[in-house]
Amino acid sequence: MRKLWFSMLVSLLFVLAACNSEVESAPNEQGTLTADLVPELVQTYGLGEGDVLQKAELENGTIHLDVSLAPFGNLSQETLAQTFYSSMSEVFLTYSEGWERFSVHFEELNHTIMLHYAEHMTDSLGKRTFPMTRIEDKMKERS
Repeated sequence: MRKLWFSMLVSLLFVLAACNSEVESAPNEQGTLTADLVPELVQTYGLGEGDVLQKAELENGTIHLDVSLAPFGNLSQETLAQTFYSSMSEVFLTYSEGWERFSVHFEELNHTIMLHYAEHMTDSLGKRTFPMTRIEDKMKERS
């Protein structure tokens, strides 16, 4: 009976290890970001009800967005801006080619946040993100 339990445990561990390695090696790549994809990605993944996209372009390696974010509950415009930047950067970071900088101008704040692709980090699951502390620091640079 112990051999049966041991065999089942070993089999389960092999299955879990195989699933784990599949997750870790799952591609986090969408290929090359192109100018025509930028507005489509923002419309699909970034805008909420009442948000307005003024500009979305990819020019000379820089993703330029100009947005007006609608109020949401008791959240400050700074918090909304940081959340938008973080969410959209995760989308764009799935594209490792075609861009070098991500810049968003927030109309209500009259402030721009820009980070370079090289500033991203990769989490334990292989997902690329910009550290929230970097986004917050860029928000504090407002004059």
